[in-house]
Amino acid sequence: MFYTKLRERWKFLLLIGGLWLLFLFPIPFLPFLGYHLDINSLTAFYIVTAIVSIPFTLLAIFMNHKK
Repeated sequence: MFYTKLRERWKFLLLIGGLWLLFLFPIPFLPFLGYHLDINSLTAFYIVTAIVSIPFTLLAIFMNHKK
């Protein structure tokens, strides 16, 4: 049942995830606008983002999971 809902909503989830990344974490997208960023700051940013996103991803997966 969970997987059928996921199949129905995958485009919407992808859109929301992309907007979430763009608006909450604009630093990786700044080079596309012409700003120069140091590669070390981007590496640290990606590591922190990955670590912080784990609990929220698990929450999204198991929030509507019913037995």
